[in-house]
Amino acid sequence: MEDGELSVAIRENGGRIRAYIARMIGADDEADDLLQETFARALAAKDSFQGESKISTWLYSIATHACLDYLKSARRRRVDLVPPETLIRVTADEEESPHLSAALLIDQARMGECVRGLIGELPPDQRMALLLHDIEGMNLAGLADAVGCSAAAAKVRVHRARKRLRAVLEENCAFGCDDRGVFVCEPKSPDKKPLA
Repeated sequence: MEDGELSVAIRENGGRIRAYIARMIGADDEADDLLQETFARALAAKDSFQGESKISTWLYSIATHACLDYLKSARRRRVDLVPPETLIRVTADEEESPHLSAALLIDQARMGECVRGLIGELPPDQRMALLLHDIEGMNLAGLADAVGCSAAAAKVRVHRARKRLRAVLEENCAFGCDDRGVFVCEPKSPDKKPLA
């Protein structure tokens, strides 16, 4: 692979890979360092790229390994998983979302925070599969290339991650409809009854 081709791929995918890293490790302040490490590893290994997958998939694979190394590191300090600043932001800007009310946007943002926070509680391999497949939109073949497994194993990882997330959601959230008919979730608490 030529340096120019790698540079273009890094420019085109850098923002998304950084967001993936931040969600994967749950530490936005460390994401820039791991992004740089990812790019340094890619530069060092550029001659080993065979072109059997997309360059972006190869970069996600390198980022995934950097994240797993970080998560395994004995010197990693305990951080809150998926801090609010790494979440997808919902805006009430009328130009971007003229059909959504501010109240609905707030409800969606809260639900997104809840779900993304609970994704952070999944084991790293399941979190990685869910983030790459469901959040980043990577297909199963790309996921398999990125994590170094078969497509069948990637499918199993995604299935297990979804199943585990569902169990965690059911354990921690109360789901229902509000008076507007909007689907909402609220954290369960011992003295609060689930939404009906």
